[in-house]
Amino acid sequence: MGLLESRSLNFKNVLILGANEGTLPRGNKDISSIPFDVKKQFGLPTFMENDAIYAYHFYRLIQEAENIHITFLESDTGLIQEKSRFLLQLEAESGHQIKKVFPKIPQSLTPVDIHLIPKTEFILEKLNRWKMRISASSIYLYFKSQQEFYMRYILQVYEPENIKELDARLKGKLIHEILSIIYKPFVDTYLSAEALKKALDNLQYYFSQGIKLLKLDLEFINEGQNYIELTTAFDICKAVLQKDLEDVVAGHRICIVGIELDFADVRFTLNQETREQVYFSGIIDRLDIFDSQIRVIDYKSSTMKIPKSISTKTSNDKIKGARQLFIYVMAVEQLYFEKLSKQHPDNSFELTTGFWVLNLTQDGFIAELSPTSALISDLNEEIRAVITEILDPSIDFDLNKKTETY
Repeated sequence: MGLLESRSLNFKNVLILGANEGTLPRGNKDISSIPFDVKKQFGLPTFMENDAIYAYHFYRLIQEAENIHITFLESDTGLIQEKSRFLLQLEAESGHQIKKVFPKIPQSLTPVDIHLIPKTEFILEKLNRWKMRISASSIYLYFKSQQEFYMRYILQVYEPENIKELDARLKGKLIHEILSIIYKPFVDTYLSAEALKKALDNLQYYFSQGIKLLKLDLEFINEGQNYIELTTAFDICKAVLQKDLEDVVAGHRICIVGIELDFADVRFTLNQETREQVYFSGIIDRLDIFDSQIRVIDYKSSTMKIPKSISTKTSNDKIKGARQLFIYVMAVEQLYFEKLSKQHPDNSFELTTGFWVLNLTQDGFIAELSPTSALISDLNEEIRAVITEILDPSIDFDLNKKTETY
């Protein structure tokens, strides 16, 4: 019970915990807008009267007790408050024999290595769910840092979004949202010069809609560096529309198949003998038909070149884009290619994937990977090896391991 609750009660055994200054008594902790001097001048109660009340209840509580145990916190660092003035008064004036005990908790200085996390049943259950919706970014994250992979996909701990700064990630998200708003009405239709010119005229409206959907605060994005990034995002969206308009005017036929196309259940055979399968998922930024090409387009904020082959010296960052395109190739082959061929029987389509760099120095789509590329075989083996390692119960997560190369 609290000290005030002990009023008028006598106890044979009394145990008082935390008898430090600031607790017993409370001291000057009153939250008041009236200054101390004003209270004194007009006879209002101050913390000094409260200290007197605490003193009365403390001494009344221990007056009839036979066994009294009082604890307080003490530290060599000086970070803990000193013991209560009431204890000092007892030592100096009470005349009683006071036994002092100073117990110390032993501290082990032996470092504990906990960077290896064994794959328990809980972790294996999480990994069984993960293997049903594997993304290219999760494989990249595993190579980059097993600790980050463990935090995100096992413990499901995510970093909070910073909406007070229009950084590269948030700017990219805004551009994706605006392009989605612009192009979704064109899905399953061929782009026309008239429609693209109208979209250019209404670009400011689409831009404001994108800002509303992301719930961005206009007050903070319309000033300083944020305003510069916002203006750049507007110019990039305008450049994408202008490039499509230029291609259409030049006589190219562009049919939008999908924008921000969410796919799942893309099969990948992990073990040829056991026929064990895992499944990929992801989002294709833009899928279109450009003349006789089926183009899988991934928007990027900066130039990205994929390697011609993969070796132990190939950096994880370079393989990142290649893995993405590889999964897109499988997704389109399994989910869309046959359907598109039936819808457009007059065309003999060629499938290609690549990047559309969203900056003002690049101009349009850059093809990087097709189903016949020599890199496909390397990517097949690389992805199969890393997924097998992640799912292997005998291989612990190494939270200290960060891999820059494959």
